Amino acid sequence: MTSKSKWVIPWQRMKMGKKRLSPRMVDHHPFLPRQGWELLRELHQYTGGSKYLFPNRRDHDKPLSNGMILQALKRMGYGGEMTGHGFRALAKGTLKTLGYPIDRIERQLSHASG
Repeated sequence: MTSKSKWVIPWQRMKMGKKRLSPRMVDHHPFLPRQGWELLRELHQYTGGSKYLFPNRRDHDKPLSNGMILQALKRMGYGGEMTGHGFRALAKGTLKTLGYPIDRIERQLSHASG
């Protein structure tokens, strides 16, 4: 990836894009700094060449299921305390505490347009 690399999540994969009535047909373009791209490249080395960062163990053409993420958290001692989606809330709270502008945090989480 170059410094001009972009991460684009097609609107069809976004929660608001899957709505039956008035889906939000806007691709999500989350910002990822150079260090983020470096971490993703490093993680990709461990995925067996899958297109997913966290592929399904049985079928690498599918992503890891939410149930498997919950099982992993349980094995690490966080069962009932944390969910995969909970990391979004944790990041939001941490970034807000560090003084990042809330509008940028909301945009990064695809809670706001633009």
